[in-house]
Amino acid sequence: LLCGVISVCALVYVCMRALRLPFVHDEGATYLLFVLPGASSLLDCYTAHNHFLNTILMYCSSKLFGNSEFALRLPNVAFHAVFMAASFLFVRRRFSDAVPAVCAFIVLNMNLFVLDFFSLARGYGIAMALMMVSLFFFLRGVGGNEPDKKNVLSAFWCAGLAAFANLSFLNFLAG
Repeated sequence: LLCGVISVCALVYVCMRALRLPFVHDEGATYLLFVLPGASSLLDCYTAHNHFLNTILMYCSSKLFGNSEFALRLPNVAFHAVFMAASFLFVRRRFSDAVPAVCAFIVLNMNLFVLDFFSLARGYGIAMALMMVSLFFFLRGVGGNEPDKKNVLSAFWCAGLAAFANLSFLNFLAG
């Protein structure tokens, strides 16, 4: 219950920031260079402003909901819910006692720097959510007596998508 209340508060905070903050330079550059020109430019890689999965999702969101700042940030906001769900599953699996689990959930989800990434259209939020899903699958895959190949493979797929969402997560994928 406490994790649910924390999740709702964090999601409201992220939504409010996504609604109220003006676009920053990096978000604007991604929009102007890759989203606005159309589908043919989504995978261009001549600048570091293109985090591919983020750009593709920004493009889809702009087609569905228009070109408002919130619409372009909506994929990262939505992945905040994925991050919270995955972190809840992760800490529930990792800790059998409720107090350490709730403390770990709070540490993972109430860091203001982390929350800021989910309110910007940069791909860091998407990548962090996919990284957390990857960690959950990996923990589930190697947690038993014998490794579960489906979960380990799912972990690698999510790690690859995290790197596709933001190339700085190549370090996570390599690890």
